[in-house]
Amino acid sequence: MNLDGIDPFGGKNPATNPSKGAAGSDDSGPLSDRVKSKLFKTRQNAFAELAEEFKKADPSEPVFSEYASGFAKFIADTNPAAQEKALEALQAFLAKAENTTGFETKAVLKVVCDKGIGPGKPHIKKIAFDVVCYCFEKCQKQDVFDGVLDSINSKNQKTQCAGVQALCELLVNYGAKKLDYLKPFFASIEKLAGSTSSPLRTEAMNFYKECFRHMGEALKPFLNKLKKA
Repeated sequence: MNLDGIDPFGGKNPATNPSKGAAGSDDSGPLSDRVKSKLFKTRQNAFAELAEEFKKADPSEPVFSEYASGFAKFIADTNPAAQEKALEALQAFLAKAENTTGFETKAVLKVVCDKGIGPGKPHIKKIAFDVVCYCFEKCQKQDVFDGVLDSINSKNQKTQCAGVQALCELLVNYGAKKLDYLKPFFASIEKLAGSTSSPLRTEAMNFYKECFRHMGEALKPFLNKLKKA
């Protein structure tokens, strides 16, 4: 008698249930439910599937509008593996989306800085920087500025450093003119430059060095405001 798949207590063995994936994943049911599952492996697989859906879909298809408002929560996933797949889904979404109505740019960018750029893992950081650039290209500029500024003004030093790095990434890719010559950011960066924290001062100096490459002598009035060491 073959006992595979039979539970001595009368149920089926989850390992032989075709709707169950490895390591506690349940990949049955609608994708919209699985991205909210309590099982991290289910969420991880669902985000990976969602990324593929975006890559295959036409930008006019409803999958884009259906998930546009959920990314701030998705990419804040507490499980690193699920969070990585959520970031990849976000990257795929922004690469194809033509209409970002409902997309919470400011909230998304703050999480991207905090959870994507801040931890410093090269692969995750690259995806996060891509997301920052896509947001600048496809979303309202003021929302992007607000999201980056929220990170720079955070009480968490790693998030502050990540916010400055995000701003430098935008500067490298789009130049000072498209960023309103960085005027919205100088006051916040100036505070970091005068911080007692070495990492914050370092990021601030990296910002000014990049600014000088783009603005040259026009940067001097802002440099004159810096506290003398």
